[in-house]
Amino acid sequence: MVGIRDVANKARVSAGAVSRYLNQDPTLSISTETKSRIDSAIRELNYSKDKKKGGRKTKSSSIGIITAISPKMEMDDPYFRDIRSGIELEAKRLKIAANRRFSLYEGISDKDFTSLSSLGALIIIGNISEDTLASINEINDNIILVDNHSPKVGDSIQVDFETSVYQSLDSLYQLGHRKISFIGGKHYEYGLNQLRNYTENEIRFRSYLQWMNDKGLEKYIQFRLGDWTPIEGKEMVEEILSQELLPTAIMVASDPLAVGVYRGIQKRGYKIPQDISVVSFDDIEIAQFLTPELSTSAVDSNYLGRLSVKLAEERIKFERKLPIKILIPTEYRSRESTLKINQNNA
Repeated sequence: MVGIRDVANKARVSAGAVSRYLNQDPTLSISTETKSRIDSAIRELNYSKDKKKGGRKTKSSSIGIITAISPKMEMDDPYFRDIRSGIELEAKRLKIAANRRFSLYEGISDKDFTSLSSLGALIIIGNISEDTLASINEINDNIILVDNHSPKVGDSIQVDFETSVYQSLDSLYQLGHRKISFIGGKHYEYGLNQLRNYTENEIRFRSYLQWMNDKGLEKYIQFRLGDWTPIEGKEMVEEILSQELLPTAIMVASDPLAVGVYRGIQKRGYKIPQDISVVSFDDIEIAQFLTPELSTSAVDSNYLGRLSVKLAEERIKFERKLPIKILIPTEYRSRESTLKINQNNA
């Protein structure tokens, strides 16, 4: 049976572009010539999206969970553990089976990939490549994306990190800070068979760059991106503190990274917040037990998991086909790790 990838190969475009074209994605920007090639390929191959869907097997009422998060990261980071916990609790409450788990990090076999078509809905956690998402959508379009900030198909649940970054940086700005650096994690997009691509598309990092430019602070932009672990946080902040331009404040993309940042700052002989203010994201339990207590933006990641199951239930019961995008707000919690500074030192 002809699929999207066959059309994409013949039209010399990505499967993702074909999927978005067929779904009339308003954000897709392609030339008239490219559209013509896709249309020609569809006619020549006699591809029919509706016919393909009509030939699918009857779906079950169960939910499959596809994750692009490594087992170690899920175990070490409460943010992802809470998403999983929310899924399990809500599925149990609604009496929906949600025990089929597939890991892009570890690779999905052809047999497991094919089995996705029989599931009632798919909850996808983390960032996956456009082509992989198009391939999954081709065999099962009841998709709920969680923590993916580049949605092309299906429902999407995102934390409103852009607004959150602006709130945190505005708070630092009001305290007199201008030399603000950024420490974050690398943005990986996973594909089938453990393929992993790195981009600088992480929403918190992009928002930091935009805010600094909006404020005319381009000359103070300084950042490091690494793995999302405390040890990486420590190493990245030590690199920044070895540069000629010393920041008066550092924005950190997650609390686990901030744990390492604290250690690196203190190891270099600086004090928080007297020398360097620190803000972060997540508000995991350890944030209040650091010395000084960490100023951070609280994220209800458990709710992300619970909400994803509710959206999946609507699709399983044919209550809704229209895709929706939900932005979950954060709450900035100012604690002891930030301090007003003299403008002469800014």
